Amino acid sequence: MGDERLFLQSDSDEQLLVHIQFNEVVKLSAISFVGPEDESAPLTIKVFANRLNLGFSDVEDLKAEQVLDLTPADMLADSQTNLYAVKFTRVTSLTLFIEENNGDDVSKLSGLKFFGQTVAGTNMSEFKKVG
Repeated sequence: MGDERLFLQSDSDEQLLVHIQFNEVVKLSAISFVGPEDESAPLTIKVFANRLNLGFSDVEDLKAEQVLDLTPADMLADSQTNLYAVKFTRVTSLTLFIEENNGDDVSKLSGLKFFGQTVAGTNMSEFKKVG
């Protein structure tokens, strides 16, 4: 995972906003980030769950479900960054705000992998009246 020749790069500064919409409700336990081994690797990432249409001004003002302070070891393909289990139990979408990197003008991310499981939902149309 994470071909370093292919990457997502911020536009004019180190900040980058990534929104992921899941097809089903999921319970997330960890995220794996892959990035370059230089100053463009993300350092601080704010994670927001189930918030739609967030822009840069929104993510700077809102309290994130979790703030991740990454190290170079966290950017390796085989590493996982654990999430707070209670904050990510019923997730339909995730917004990642790369707030700062290790000092470069732009941020780069070449791989992103989520760990967790789907949450079994209740299909209300399958309920039958009793009595």
